[in-house]
Amino acid sequence: MRIEREGAVSRTLEAQSLVGTVICKYELLSLIETTGDGAALYKAVQVGLERAVALKLLFPEEALKEGKLLRFQREQQATAQLNHGNIVTVYDSGVQDGYHYYVTEFLQPQSLRDRIKECGPLSSADISKIGQDILSAFAYTHEKRILHGNVSANCIGCGL
Repeated sequence: MRIEREGAVSRTLEAQSLVGTVICKYELLSLIETTGDGAALYKAVQVGLERAVALKLLFPEEALKEGKLLRFQREQQATAQLNHGNIVTVYDSGVQDGYHYYVTEFLQPQSLRDRIKECGPLSSADISKIGQDILSAFAYTHEKRILHGNVSANCIGCGL
């Protein structure tokens, strides 16, 4: 377990060190999280348009591991096929200096995780509204025969 923890800390430090750099036309503003799949999620700005975006970046050494790059590419391609009010829109994807990335809209005003951290437990009405939105998105992806492999409070937008 200790080796896994040290690897996670190392990955987070590496991800944090990229803040302030520009990947293609996206300036990385802040690290949102490192993910369990060898990637990092950033808040970024699209240079020129000054549009806030989310950028998911797969680290070069992770892309070399068996199946990682293929899973990352499938994830971005599947998400790009979706057009639903409760699912983020994919704007762009690419590779620069061995870093594979894709760009989506940035969740405004906050994720469900952020909302719970900030405000504490949700009311029954809020839980019902969020639940209906999530089920609507799941029904849509089910129709498209797409399975989301990482549903968490950080992936759910909360515009209550």
